[in-house]
Amino acid sequence: MIRNFKFYCEEIVGGGAGTRSIFLMTTEVSRNVDMIDVAQIKQRYQQMYNRSLAHDVAGDTSGDYERVLLSILK
Repeated sequence: MIRNFKFYCEEIVGGGAGTRSIFLMTTEVSRNVDMIDVAQIKQRYQQMYNRSLAHDVAGDTSGDYERVLLSILK
């Protein structure tokens, strides 16, 4: 299956909806994307936005939710 990593990256930052977009991405990751894809999404995100996905997740979330998301991104 061909994955559209650009779509995932755009979904994360799209519409200024921050946490909502990150939640949607996380749901998609947990259902359809294996850990190899997570690494590719992180790499593509860095290339597209010149910052790490983990940095943006940490800046847009907190508490247990932040820890869960960051653990997915490790």
